[in-house]
Amino acid sequence: MSQAPNIHSKKNSIQVYNVFPFHIIPKTEGELFDTIQSDIFNYGIKESIFEIRQILKQLNFPGRKKVSIGDFSKYYDFISSHFGQDNDSGNFEIFSIDPNRLVPYSSDLGLKNLQLQLSEKDYYLGPSCVKLAKSDNGIISIDTFILINSIAQLGYIVIGLELESTEQASILEGLSRIDFFRNIGWRKGQKPPKKGTNQYIKYAFSVKGEENKFIPELSFFEIFTSYFSQLKDFIRFYHNRVITLYIADNILYDSKEEKELQNLFFDVIRVPDINVQRFSHLSSEPAIIKIGRNVICAALNEGAIAVETINEGHDNKSLVKKYIPAFLLAINQRELLLKTMQQVSTLNPEKLLSLENGQLEKVEFLKTSLLVLQLKQIFYSVSNTHEVEVFFTQLQRVFNIEIMLKENEQSISEIYKLLELKKSFEDKKISDARGIIEKEKIEKEEMSAKIVNTILGVIACLGLFSFLKDLLPFLFDSQYFLIYKSFSIFLPFGAGVWLVWYMFGRKNN
Repeated sequence: MSQAPNIHSKKNSIQVYNVFPFHIIPKTEGELFDTIQSDIFNYGIKESIFEIRQILKQLNFPGRKKVSIGDFSKYYDFISSHFGQDNDSGNFEIFSIDPNRLVPYSSDLGLKNLQLQLSEKDYYLGPSCVKLAKSDNGIISIDTFILINSIAQLGYIVIGLELESTEQASILEGLSRIDFFRNIGWRKGQKPPKKGTNQYIKYAFSVKGEENKFIPELSFFEIFTSYFSQLKDFIRFYHNRVITLYIADNILYDSKEEKELQNLFFDVIRVPDINVQRFSHLSSEPAIIKIGRNVICAALNEGAIAVETINEGHDNKSLVKKYIPAFLLAINQRELLLKTMQQVSTLNPEKLLSLENGQLEKVEFLKTSLLVLQLKQIFYSVSNTHEVEVFFTQLQRVFNIEIMLKENEQSISEIYKLLELKKSFEDKKISDARGIIEKEKIEKEEMSAKIVNTILGVIACLGLFSFLKDLLPFLFDSQYFLIYKSFSIFLPFGAGVWLVWYMFGRKNN
């Protein structure tokens, strides 16, 4: 039987960072959750990135010049430079968003700016005991920033919230029973649940009303379609689920066994339906990684948990700055590999085999871009702090980074080899056809030369006959001197012999 819980935190709270990846697309009409219609070359992306930058600069914190999302003393220098500021050389441009500047672009919901909207009431995560934590002056802490990865044509909206539980039980146990983070939107052609229904309440911020009823008011879907609607012409979400990082200190029960902890972490990150019957066998995932005596982490494809005991005087935000860069790097690797796979899947087999519309160039572009992205953004060693390095390695394992990288490289390489072989075969066919044409041309020229030579030979014979016929009368004509006759007879022969010698001797030289 387990002992009484020994919870050291002053507040039963946790930091939750929700990451929403999106594609950057050429400017187009559409909704944020439309199905992506992508072109490998993506003409017009530069214009879209420029427009996005202009919008995000307006939403940025006023007067804030330098934005830091992490404690980069825990990372190698080349990783810290990866998170460049606006107009810096890093692969990520970071825009820290002021929630007071996020105002709704639809009056239908009757919303105010995001900071005020979430601070006016006590907001719960659906029908649960977990709510947004407030400061002593009643303000909700919202840490919102957007990362733009222009080289990969990807972006990430990150919304960080502090949550607390109104029950005595651990905040993790409260999170293990809710579905709030499972959906952010609905695909084109699918209607979202109606407000007030149980399905809707699960995914909406709610406030407790009279008779303890939950009144749904706001969901992530509505936050994006209202507060981020300025970006809808340039970005498309392609996940219905958020990728979530839970960061906490001092919330573990000292007496919890590893299997209990494994089940709890699985329910928090994966959030399966709590009403279904469970198997009796022991869990195998997530792997609980205990690092030293004060750090523990676990990860699944949907997100991760990092727990570390810290000294008094520090807060969870110091842990956020420690772990969030590794989390974002791992997600970025997964998303760019998924995007590459998607681009490969859009290649048309018939066009590939017929080498239409520069298909070989498209595959060559994919091959080159994957190599560049691999060299610039696939890292297997990111930190000089052991627990961060282990955490990152675990994320890469559950995100299947190495497997997807090999699959992408192999598939693109095989397609490229096939197209090269096809192109080589086509070039050989063209070369053979040209050879046949050239051979026929030479044969025709030779035949023409033979005909011309025959005609010239006949003419020469006639000329020779005429010459010989006139030679004897000329030779016995007494009115010409002998020397004149000899000169007249031998001059044509001598000139002909010299001309033949001159032509053939020059050709041989």
